[in-house]
Amino acid sequence: MDAGIRKMIPFDQQHFTQATIRQPVAWEDLELDPNELVIPAGPKATQIFAYTIKALVFDHPMIRRRHEHLLHLFPQMDHPTMRPHLSLYKGGRMPRVVFEGELVFGPEIADKFDANNALGIKHVKVGDDA
Repeated sequence: MDAGIRKMIPFDQQHFTQATIRQPVAWEDLELDPNELVIPAGPKATQIFAYTIKALVFDHPMIRRRHEHLLHLFPQMDHPTMRPHLSLYKGGRMPRVVFEGELVFGPEIADKFDANNALGIKHVKVGDDA
């Protein structure tokens, strides 16, 4: 079935953000989870974030607990209320189907905040990479 998506963020650049903190913080001692996180198969709706980003929205108890822990450690977090999502693409029309598959995320990483990070992401034609 055609979902109406023509270009999306390349697979190797897709990620799930647990927390965004623009101010410098001492996160070097933060224990990162080295395990994969599997979001089970089931309906994942598409929603709009930041007016133009189309993303799959999902929930998982481990994500909620981790977010609460990070918020406790870093109360200056940019988004204290979390809506777990996987950004797919920017602009364009909303897809016409719900994603039913599982999502698998690799181990946690911690990167310094980069306000220009999203500028480096290029979209590819769906047939090229998906």
